[in-house]
Amino acid sequence: AEITKEELLSYPQVRFTQDGNNFPYFYEDLIEIPDQETVIYTSDRGTLMNIVLETDAYASGSGIVIGGIREHLRLIPLAEGELNEFYIIYSAKRPLSEIAQRFIKELTRLLDQQN
Repeated sequence: AEITKEELLSYPQVRFTQDGNNFPYFYEDLIEIPDQETVIYTSDRGTLMNIVLETDAYASGSGIVIGGIREHLRLIPLAEGELNEFYIIYSAKRPLSEIAQRFIKELTRLLDQQN
């Protein structure tokens, strides 16, 4: 099942921002709905999750949802959504560190589990 932007209009949207000024280029939310009536901004992920779990608000984004919280959420793809791609950018002048290689391996494993 998928959901459209039009179906989301009547619900409040919660947006996570890492910047107190709420500049659009710091948003982690990839959906822009100009007619959205209520948008709640928070710089705390715990607050975002509590709002989503305790109200009829929704959140969207490019994050990876793992662990126990996943069973309490409904993750519904956006009907007209774009395909997300991950790229790893690093210096060609030196090899990746061991910890970077482990991170990439773990991220790949998590993404494979999501599919």
